Amino acid sequence: MADEAHLTSASKSSACCRLPLARASELLSPGPVQVQPSYQQQENYLLAGKIAHKVLSQVASLCQQDGITAAELCKAGDEIAERLIQAEAGGNGGIAHPTSLGKNEIVANFAPTTQAYSSSNFLLKAGDFAKIQIGVHVEGYGAVIGETIVVGPPTNASSQTVSCDLTAAARGIADLCLRLIKPGSLNWDISDAVNCFLGDQFGGKVRGVVGLAAHNHTKDDIQGPKTINLFPTAEQRGDPNEECTLEEGEVYAVEVWVTDSPDPVPQPSTLLPTTLFNDARKAWPKDDADLDFVKMMIDHKAGTFPWSITIFDDEEGARAKIEKAVSAGLVDAYPPFLVTGVGSRVAQSVLTFEIIASGTFRITPVYQQ
Repeated sequence: MADEAHLTSASKSSACCRLPLARASELLSPGPVQVQPSYQQQENYLLAGKIAHKVLSQVASLCQQDGITAAELCKAGDEIAERLIQAEAGGNGGIAHPTSLGKNEIVANFAPTTQAYSSSNFLLKAGDFAKIQIGVHVEGYGAVIGETIVVGPPTNASSQTVSCDLTAAARGIADLCLRLIKPGSLNWDISDAVNCFLGDQFGGKVRGVVGLAAHNHTKDDIQGPKTINLFPTAEQRGDPNEECTLEEGEVYAVEVWVTDSPDPVPQPSTLLPTTLFNDARKAWPKDDADLDFVKMMIDHKAGTFPWSITIFDDEEGARAKIEKAVSAGLVDAYPPFLVTGVGSRVAQSVLTFEIIASGTFRITPVYQQ
């Protein structure tokens, strides 16, 4: 789930590498990341990652169907996730991040619904970028995965080159993070290395989408207080509360978004619907029927994890009640974000990992397109 705080002032200065022994790009040399389980909850994390990967793979296949819409894909993703959770986890889990699908310039948090938003505006066609993200939890231990699917064959040679650059950059950065992170790493050191890698390898053709952070995961929570923000704004970088040390035994998501837009600062959309929310974990009043209904549905369908408006059978009837909860500060809303620039596109790579003594242990399997 993209954390969009402090997007108003993007840093204009280039980051400096702080890697005394090797350049960031050299750390991508062949060789597996060393793995070793570190605590008993890992089985639940691994099963959640396995299920999320299966959902992603099935939705990716559906993207190639003629005439399919983003809304239909999001619905299918959540339905596939629920079936697999029941079959493989005995129902002892749920959706930790509803299926979202960002088309082309849409960065994140776009999960249109078939009740109201399945128009041809969101049809996928050859050459489109489809950024799929899904999260699953088992016994409260959540894993999130995301990938960029290029729909159909490339429309022309130029489009193919851009597609390859963007997807290679997103996946290369995610892999670099796994190789760099060790117990005691500072989150900003990872950001510095990633920015150096991007400049070295792509020479300004690809830019990191600015200001969106991924969080540490704990039981019943995929939005913990510690963050990995690969392309921070100047305000974020200057905030001492944003700096953190990554410790052994912690679980994190890495969320990479890169773009060919000349302006990599994402903007909340004024046209796309907001359909993703989360309980703000505050005390709810007991004497309001609308708020009681919203809270009951959240507790029954989502718990402490992000949720889609689709948990309500009557989405339009529920929207006013949800907006009331948002206005009261009881529910956080996650609007879709996009980059500007005609024809601009965004690629993503999202994975979940644990920090172990020797480095990192990947929880979500590698997606093979």
